[in-house]
Amino acid sequence: MAAFDAATNVSAQSTPASATTLAPAVAATISVLRPHHVILSGPGLQAFEMMRHAYEERLEQAVLPWLLKSTAIYVRPSESAAIVDGMVRRTLRVVDRNRMETTE
Repeated sequence: MAAFDAATNVSAQSTPASATTLAPAVAATISVLRPHHVILSGPGLQAFEMMRHAYEERLEQAVLPWLLKSTAIYVRPSESAAIVDGMVRRTLRVVDRNRMETTE
């Protein structure tokens, strides 16, 4: 899993420029690391919906289509939401594993 922190706030006027800056970084990470999941997080993503189109265009130009399809990209404007989501998923995996062991 790869994670990016968009630490700076993004204004409505700078969103296309921000998208074309973020997309190459994500593209390079996908191309080099080939992660199954990428999480984009941070306060700079509060305006992500305004820059989504420019971001997706740039990303599609920079990453091979088959590689992009095999990578799930999540956008979380808050780091705490990603942390809580990860903790819940981990707890569920442990519970599932323990239940499987007791039923066998």
